[in-house]
Amino acid sequence: MIVTAGACGCLGVLYGVGTSSGPISATMLGLAYGIIGILVGIPVSASINITRRLWQ
Repeated sequence: MIVTAGACGCLGVLYGVGTSSGPISATMLGLAYGIIGILVGIPVSASINITRRLWQ
């Protein structure tokens, strides 16, 4: 669960930095998209864990 949330957060940071136009916006967008990635990654990883346990 931690790995999935961390991976989504890292992808968000990379996207935020990649789409920015300057160093200040890279910092702000990297932080913002990183947090969004973590907030999306937690429910995704929880649903993966729940469905894995249901099919055993």
